[in-house]
Amino acid sequence: MARNTELAYSRSSKEYEKHLQALENTSSSVKEYIKINWVPIKEQWVTCFKDNTMNLGERTNNRLESTFGKFKSVCSKYASLQQFFHEFFAVVASLRNERNHHFLMTM
Repeated sequence: MARNTELAYSRSSKEYEKHLQALENTSSSVKEYIKINWVPIKEQWVTCFKDNTMNLGERTNNRLESTFGKFKSVCSKYASLQQFFHEFFAVVASLRNERNHHFLMTM
């Protein structure tokens, strides 16, 4: 049986197909789950297919997690809707200022 990492880190489409074929020996529920949920989006998680899409060199979701962390650190969990939007737009403005600062510093 192919390990999950072998399928995800396939270096060519031929290698990917070989590991996918090895899934035929697994239980039918696992096989169906992978074929329905993961095979259609293989460009997002299989190494040999990720290089065919525009990803600007990003291979993780660290930037997104960082942004979510900033929102969570400022936005109160139990705030009213009005307070939430006040805090939300404050974070958005701060992120825009940070982006503009980085842009100007690179120029």
